[in-house]
Amino acid sequence: MSDLQNDTDVIEERQGYTDEDVTDDSRMAAPLRDQIVMSLKKRLDDEEIAQKLTNIWTQAMNDRARWIKRQQEFLQVVDEFVDPVYDVAMDWGSNLHLPVTLTVLKSVHSRFYAALMGTKPSFTMRARRGSMVERAITTQRLMEYGIREWSNEGTGIEDEVDKWIWSWGQTGEGILKSSWKRRFSKFEDVETQVEESIETQVDPESGEIIQVPVSRKVEVAVEKVEKVVDCPEVSCVPVENYVAVGGDGCPQRADYVFEEVDYLTASDILSLVDQQIFDKEAAMEIIEHGRRALGSAAGDEMKFARKATSGEDTLEKHYEPDKYRIIEAYIRHPVDDSGINSDIVVWFSPNSDKVLRATYLRRLTKTNLRPYARIEYYKRAGTQHPAGIPELMYSLQKEIDAIHNIRMDVGILQSMPFGFYKPSASMTDEKMPVEPGAMIPLMDPSRDVFFPNIGNKVSFGFQEEASLTSYVEKLMSINDMSLGVMSGAQGATRTATGAQLLAGESSTNLDIHLQRLNRGWKHFLMYFWGLIQERIPDGFEFRVFGQSGATEYLQIRNREAVAGEYDFELEPNSANSNPQLMRSQAQQIYQMTQNPIDFQLGLISAKNRYEAVKNLLQATGIRDTSRFITEPDDNFVKMSPQELVDRTLSGVNVPIDPRLDWQGFIAFVQEIMNNDDLLGQFQGEQVVVLQAKANEAQQMLSAMQQAENDAMVTRQAQANTDATFGGDSGVTANVNFNPADGLGGEG
Repeated sequence: MSDLQNDTDVIEERQGYTDEDVTDDSRMAAPLRDQIVMSLKKRLDDEEIAQKLTNIWTQAMNDRARWIKRQQEFLQVVDEFVDPVYDVAMDWGSNLHLPVTLTVLKSVHSRFYAALMGTKPSFTMRARRGSMVERAITTQRLMEYGIREWSNEGTGIEDEVDKWIWSWGQTGEGILKSSWKRRFSKFEDVETQVEESIETQVDPESGEIIQVPVSRKVEVAVEKVEKVVDCPEVSCVPVENYVAVGGDGCPQRADYVFEEVDYLTASDILSLVDQQIFDKEAAMEIIEHGRRALGSAAGDEMKFARKATSGEDTLEKHYEPDKYRIIEAYIRHPVDDSGINSDIVVWFSPNSDKVLRATYLRRLTKTNLRPYARIEYYKRAGTQHPAGIPELMYSLQKEIDAIHNIRMDVGILQSMPFGFYKPSASMTDEKMPVEPGAMIPLMDPSRDVFFPNIGNKVSFGFQEEASLTSYVEKLMSINDMSLGVMSGAQGATRTATGAQLLAGESSTNLDIHLQRLNRGWKHFLMYFWGLIQERIPDGFEFRVFGQSGATEYLQIRNREAVAGEYDFELEPNSANSNPQLMRSQAQQIYQMTQNPIDFQLGLISAKNRYEAVKNLLQATGIRDTSRFITEPDDNFVKMSPQELVDRTLSGVNVPIDPRLDWQGFIAFVQEIMNNDDLLGQFQGEQVVVLQAKANEAQQMLSAMQQAENDAMVTRQAQANTDATFGGDSGVTANVNFNPADGLGGEG
């Protein structure tokens, strides 16, 4: 029982509390879609479904006991820094645990988190119908806002995605759950009201006593119940709280999916009763049975292990509010006499034989999907549990620890001498410690005492440890390059080409895991979008960064404005997890889109060039790109060299647009200048204007060529810099380029 509040007393006070006691202005009833389906609950209670599901859940959790035990051992390998991981043979022996598994795990975690959340946006929404294309931009901005700012009471989902990916790497599976959260707060507030009264006054003109109405503002105490939270909620479900029966653990294909909800207090349960989401009678019975008894489920051992590793003594904290165990179950079960299964959701407690809540899955969201996005790291076909990084590296980690500690023990034996002496010598028959400054009485030390020289026995340990590290790199595709450190080795990283090839092959090995992550992420996006479509409040306003990077304010008038079917195209790949690679790719795109020939051929437009520059700015970390670039208009008219000459002679100012054929214009003007017959048809002022325009165009072309040459030099220098971390040897840069005319090149 909590030290602050006795929930039994709350139940006794609640017995006389009825719906009639709830005034209309403070009613907290949820939308009908979220309320309990009483007809379904009654049928399930008649079938005693709560007892049947409790038995299934208990058996399924007991079947996972061995897996839970293994996860505790793997947790010790990853998250143990104080206590030894095994007992040593001798008191003075080394028992150091090298955090090799943790190093790989945090490297994989950071790379995949950056690939998923470092790209903005990490997905693109495409309308399935042409009539919805215009809404796609607004809906995508709404999704981005919902994911990064609106959900989880305004904190976004970054923290939960962080836990999701970590659980994925550590245990082999990560489970991300989406739901909609409403929370109400009851309090007594102070409001200013206008109070009407009648006062007796003397009429200044007639002197008679009259009654005058008077209004004055007064402050009064008012009881209120306000909605303080109404937003999507995303949470990473601990793997020990989740169990699927059938379907190889997939929440969509499983026959039963159970989640232990162990964070609800009595206040939370009673609030859901007032919202007509939970049944009042079943809720009272659950609270009367008392708080959740820790250690009564197989998954509690994992919770105890985490707490113990972090330094906490127990999970039972009486100074915290009492928590109650409620099981949320997704099942397929016939609800009528047809015998056809329906997808239903049932909330129940193992301590009660009554259903707390029952509804149809279709009511929660029209996507008809269960709210869990599950990802697997190393798949095992036909099994419930995939393998995580600690399990894959378990034997290698143990061997590395053993080899390292053996090498340390040999080093201690070499550094601190041990010896033999005759029992008949002047020393007694006992162990004699060797200490600095100690004087041991002996008649003949050179003959009576012998200190053996065991020689150098540590070289094999270095070789074996290097071999094991090589196996780790091959198994996990994580090496010094992935960690961003200099190993001193050369090999393939001797040149920039070799370094890029090695990095590309390493990314290829990680791409399969990223594809698995993308599948789970896509499932989450589909369900999350379904929640928003069904529950977004009318007139919802939000702030986003527009396409140009500037701040924009948008409003969703009603749910019809976000209706429709959309597909999600995912952008994350292994390159997105490396900021340097992203900048390098953006730089290459930037250089490619400035080719004047492609401009003249129409392969590249001003819009394409704008996107390339914008992409480069975003790759460098600049979100508000409108401070530096302006999106061009699409009113472009393509003109031939003859038309450019005509416009120039007619006095029309033609901007030097790279998309125009200025090379052809220069050749056309040069032909006029070289032909006396053509030149004689123009006046002197016209000839000067044409020559000035041709010079201006030539300067623009020369500047573009010089920029391309400078970019080539910069790109080669950057490649050389990227290759230097592969070894200590120098890298020679051979840069060949042709200068533009007038800059050292041939005219």
